[in-house]
Amino acid sequence: MKAVKIPCEHDLLSKNHKTWVEAVIRCKHGFGHCGGDGYCHAGGKCFADQELTREQAILEVDRLAQELYSAKLENNKLRNSSQVLIDQLELLKEQNKKHGNSQRMFALQFCIHEIKKAMGEV
Repeated sequence: MKAVKIPCEHDLLSKNHKTWVEAVIRCKHGFGHCGGDGYCHAGGKCFADQELTREQAILEVDRLAQELYSAKLENNKLRNSSQVLIDQLELLKEQNKKHGNSQRMFALQFCIHEIKKAMGEV
C-alpha cells in the first residue's frame, strides 16, 4: 500500500498542479467547486472530516520520516559545502596576509563573516 496524501486547505495554495487540483476537487460547497483563489469558501468544512485509516497513518508517518531524513541529509551537505568554502577562503586569506595584500584580506574576511552569518554561526 502506498502512502496517500489527503488534500488539505493549504494545498489550495500549492504550485504543484496535481496537489492543487486534488484540493480543489475536495473543496466543494453549495455553489460547486471553490478554492481557485487559494481559500476554501466553505469555511474549511470540506477538509474537516478527513481521517486516515490506521494503515494510511502508518504509511504517512513513514513517508514523513523519510522526507525528514532526506531533508537532514541535504542540510548536512549544504553545511559541509559551506564549511569547505570557508576553509578555502581562510587559506586564501592567510596567503594574502603573507604577501601583504590587506585589501584582499579584508574582502576575504568579509566573505567568511557573511557565510558564517548565513549559516547562523555568528
